Amino acid sequence: IGASYDSEQGLLVLDHAVELNTRRGDEVVTLKAQHAEFERDDQVCRLRAATAKFHGGEATAGAAKIVFRTDGSAVRLDATNGFAVTTATGGHLRAPLGLLEFDEHNQPRHGHLQGGVQMDSASEGRSMHGSSPAVELEFTTLGALHHAHLERGVEIASDELSQSGSETLHERRTWKSPVADLDFRDAGKGKLELNTIHGTQGVVVTAESQHGKGPVLPSKLAADELTGQFGARSALISIIGLGHAGMEETAASGARQTTQGDRL
Repeated sequence: IGASYDSEQGLLVLDHAVELNTRRGDEVVTLKAQHAEFERDDQVCRLRAATAKFHGGEATAGAAKIVFRTDGSAVRLDATNGFAVTTATGGHLRAPLGLLEFDEHNQPRHGHLQGGVQMDSASEGRSMHGSSPAVELEFTTLGALHHAHLERGVEIASDELSQSGSETLHERRTWKSPVADLDFRDAGKGKLELNTIHGTQGVVVTAESQHGKGPVLPSKLAADELTGQFGARSALISIIGLGHAGMEETAASGARQTTQGDRL
């Protein structure tokens, strides 16, 4: 609603209630914004209060700048005043500042989030919350996320409720490390699953488990370096600790058990 064009400056202004439809490969992307400005000579589009809806999710930014190539494909997206991504599978990623770089086919290839990154996901009885001051993202050639690098203080907490025989099993885990690398795999139908998590420079994992109405049993695993392997539905199947590794567990009887070694 409302538009002006300065042919001398090459500036197109779309005043408010902006709606754009474009394509990302075979997918239609719907973009809405309160205000948009296109600079012809610099190949730049500036957006205010922008929302992009695409197959598998939605992205929002308080303010965004998109830089284009001469063929019209996007080079880079700079988002400020809040950047958030929501996936159709229940994942949420948000940060005050965000950057995405694209290839010649408008597929994301690299991302950088900073200013305090928050991550949440929930599905099939399992929820996860993570935080890190900064996150680096790497994508496959098809635009799917396959690696995330978190640094400067990482915290990840998970809560899971499952059935163990005739009783419910409630498990809580917290991961803390200065640095963490997460690898993802394609689970089909547009879904991603966590494949591995690797932490360095001192990692501590604490956990609590409870069978039915039984006692809450705490445990703790710490090492210089930890790697977690995940199976179907991102269920944890193994942890390997290297360097000054130690484990503490409390049995149902109340007995406290400790294990130490260079590798656990």
